Amino acid sequence: MQGEIAGKSCLELFSGSGILSFEALSRGAGQVVLVDQEAEVCRQQRNSFQQLNVSPDLFSIYCSSAEKYLEAPSSHPFDVIFMDPPFLMADYQPLVKTIIDNQWLQRDGLIYIESGIKLGQDKKFADLPIIKQKQAGQVHSTLMRNEH
Repeated sequence: MQGEIAGKSCLELFSGSGILSFEALSRGAGQVVLVDQEAEVCRQQRNSFQQLNVSPDLFSIYCSSAEKYLEAPSSHPFDVIFMDPPFLMADYQPLVKTIIDNQWLQRDGLIYIESGIKLGQDKKFADLPIIKQKQAGQVHSTLMRNEH
């Protein structure tokens, strides 16, 4: 996935520290959008971007739940969507379905999910083909491509 980030627009849901967005910017992402529902987390993200002198046109931060942020159809689909929700969240499928149904992801765009459980069977999850899966400790990583 490393070579697929340069110049791309990225959305990080459940952004927390924003580490996936910072990594994407370090790999040349054109823009990152971070979404987290905790006001203090959003404030810390803004401070981190300012301290690192990241140009304000490269990032946006929304203090919202992922579900609320995604509920309306998108006017500007993303190239890459990162999801690192709390591991206690058990049902990722409705969120991925909302992303696809509301056109938040470009055709051929990628969704990367870190979870506490292995996602998908038969090389598919939420009707998307799984490109790659791996496990490191208790973290399961799943990479899917949008063919819709």
